[in-house]
Amino acid sequence: MTTFDDETSDETEEESPENTGESSQSESIPSSPLKRPKKIISFEDKKKAVDFWKSGKTKRLSVQTVSQRYRFVTSSQQLYEFEKQIDGSGTRNDMLKEIWSHTFQEFTNAKDNNLIVHDWDIKRWATKKKIEIGMQNFTASSRWLWKFKRHYRIVSRRITRFVTSSYSKEKVNIIASANRFVDSTRLFLENFSDDQVYNTDQSGFQKELHSGRTLDFKGVKQVHASAQSVSATTHSYSIQPTISKSGKLLSPLFIVLQENTGDFGPRVKKTLFSASNIYVRASQSGKLTKEDLKVWFQDVFFPAANQHSVLLVDSWDTYKDKAMIRSVTPANKQLEILTIPPKTTSMVQPLDVYGFRLWKSFVRKFSDRVVLDDLDVELFQRNNILKLQSLVHHQFSSPRFENFIKYSWFASGYIDDHPGQFDNPVEFCFNILDKSCSRLDLDCSDGSFIVCSWCKDSFCFNHYFINPHMCNDFNE
Repeated sequence: MTTFDDETSDETEEESPENTGESSQSESIPSSPLKRPKKIISFEDKKKAVDFWKSGKTKRLSVQTVSQRYRFVTSSQQLYEFEKQIDGSGTRNDMLKEIWSHTFQEFTNAKDNNLIVHDWDIKRWATKKKIEIGMQNFTASSRWLWKFKRHYRIVSRRITRFVTSSYSKEKVNIIASANRFVDSTRLFLENFSDDQVYNTDQSGFQKELHSGRTLDFKGVKQVHASAQSVSATTHSYSIQPTISKSGKLLSPLFIVLQENTGDFGPRVKKTLFSASNIYVRASQSGKLTKEDLKVWFQDVFFPAANQHSVLLVDSWDTYKDKAMIRSVTPANKQLEILTIPPKTTSMVQPLDVYGFRLWKSFVRKFSDRVVLDDLDVELFQRNNILKLQSLVHHQFSSPRFENFIKYSWFASGYIDDHPGQFDNPVEFCFNILDKSCSRLDLDCSDGSFIVCSWCKDSFCFNHYFINPHMCNDFNE
């Protein structure tokens, strides 16, 4: 239970994961949205409710009438208590609540406008309100600040982007545009089954992708991390997965590698890693070109899609080339393309909302372990990139993660009901401490590197990656 005292204490600010350097577990399974703390009834609101209650011409209004306007009112006893507090200019706790309410409102207004806020700003707002209501013997102490921040889950966060003052107004329009798109799309999709609705998007990956955080000693000024190739941490390639509203990950996965010439040479083509669940192309930038998208439609999407399907895509101009898409559409198939409004993909595109984040987290976890254990493989090499993405796609295709994919659609607003509990791919596959490799038939005694999301067996690095493990034996 939160109290509103202002006693002085030597306690310092409670450290958050961002302050300690530990992982914030942002890749973990999302729980239900956090409930906001119980609303504090301000002294001013109490006074308004009492004044309205006493505004009847012949007698006081009924509790039911008052509660229709002031929903926090629940009984006549409560109103009499409010009246008593008002006649006595409010209790000390009322004034403290008023300070909390005012300070939190000031904080909310500042964050709504993307303003930088520090501890002393919170103290300043609280002190200003204290003077305004004439409260004695109150100090916005470190103890009071700590309690206030803990109650409202306020922590120090690293600024990830600076925006102009006009951004807040633009943000309102972007949110409205996103909501309109979701509403219209939901109506449109009522005529289609979940197996007919898809979302696709491309995402860039560094050739060597690692975590951005690590444990280290407190006070260290420079935090360094080892990589197999520093240049590989800046050069990238692209993947383009496709998911269905029914929770399926389509196969194959489309991959575009970065090649200086824009294509693979004859020798490379002969030795290029191949698997049934990946389709590989190359470009100079490592990003999809118009020609790549044409190939994707023709050789990847249409062979896997239903006869009549809906595809949600971002506002990339190439998707608007209807003539190109018609030229590769099979005669027996029909496609409806819905274009997500610009700047809204982070809110309403399933793969962006809750898809790529875990995919990249999986690759980071894998790569970090390879470097930490000094395993003899260079992940930034062309064939190892392809092998790793093939294995990740295979793991994410497991029936175990169907609800995870459905959650992407739920979190984007296209599904009303939560799909239910699901395993986090990263935690399921890598949360292993005391297991050994399951390949006892090969007399392997190495420790486990990963757990397969299909068969649930554990494998060492050699029997999972060097000799790729691609079973389809699902074990619940």
